[in-house]
Amino acid sequence: MKTLRVIAGVLMKNHPILVMIMWVRHRMQQSMQILMNFWRKLQQKLKEDLFWWIKLLILRLLSIQPLWLMSTVHQVRLHARCADMEKSMSELQGKHDALQASLFDLQDKHTTVNENLSDLQSKHDALQEKYDVTFIHNQKLTVDLSKCTEANMFYENHEKEFKSVIETLKKDKTELTKMVSRKQTDINLYISRLESMQKEMACVKTESDAIQLKLDSYLSSSYVLDHIIDVQKEKRDVTCIGYKKCPPPVRHNYDAMPDEEDRVFFEPSVPLDVKEFAAGLGYQKEVSSDSDVSADTFVSAEQNQDPPVVIEDADSSDDESDDTVPAKSDAVVKNEDIPLENHILCDPPVKPAKTVATESSSEKESESVNLLYTLVEC
Repeated sequence: MKTLRVIAGVLMKNHPILVMIMWVRHRMQQSMQILMNFWRKLQQKLKEDLFWWIKLLILRLLSIQPLWLMSTVHQVRLHARCADMEKSMSELQGKHDALQASLFDLQDKHTTVNENLSDLQSKHDALQEKYDVTFIHNQKLTVDLSKCTEANMFYENHEKEFKSVIETLKKDKTELTKMVSRKQTDINLYISRLESMQKEMACVKTESDAIQLKLDSYLSSSYVLDHIIDVQKEKRDVTCIGYKKCPPPVRHNYDAMPDEEDRVFFEPSVPLDVKEFAAGLGYQKEVSSDSDVSADTFVSAEQNQDPPVVIEDADSSDDESDDTVPAKSDAVVKNEDIPLENHILCDPPVKPAKTVATESSSEKESESVNLLYTLVEC
């Protein structure tokens, strides 16, 4: 009994719905059994009473004394007893009908209870599955709780060490923030310097571009001027233009020669032919008796000429005067061509007219000087 009570207590704690269902089912079975026993007893009693009355009637009929000899008292009693029996039979029949109706009601209730029992059984299965899941989850939570308690105990034991590490990390953080701020200021200074240097570099670049343009114009004009002089020398023109005939600047603003590393050496991209260049400028080679002279005499005569005079600035130092650009030889110049952009430097070419003997030498010099200025300005 104790074990049954323990099992019942466990079931009440874990599965109260199942216990209630079992209790209701047990009570219904008990009530059905009581009703069946009562019905059996009633039927047995009715049978006994019926047999007794039948037996009594048979005995009365088989008795020696005839019925008409019975006394009136016995007849009255017999009628009264028959009436009582009829009443009892009617009462018993009513009770039987009531019990039959109650039995049918109980059967209907039993079917409904069975249906509810199936529904409750399905709900019980679903709740059992949920209970199993929650039970497993609770077991896992208990395991995690034990691990957390162990970790908390470990952290509580090493709390001082962790606090010291946190303090050192805070100090390192402050130092690092200071270092980062310093580095940021240095970077900002570097950026400002870089921007200023970029501005200066842009200014220097513009100045160098302007100087380069001027230098290119000077080099192209001197290059063309050298070829004009060579052509005139080849034609044996006495009034040719030379470096000695070039007047000094008006304001005497001589330019110093640049250093060796700052110089720009002009290399023509198109090969130069002296005859084609002279024809492009409008000069025609005159046919004379001197045309039989060989080219070697011209080359030797050109090599024997005086080198061009280099004009130095009065403010330039001795070091700058030493850095002079060596002049190209006439043989190299004759084998080169003038670039296409330098073919037309001034007015379109005009066929030269023959010089008149009556013209004075001063007029010839002025014309040569004007020609030089027009070439330089173009």
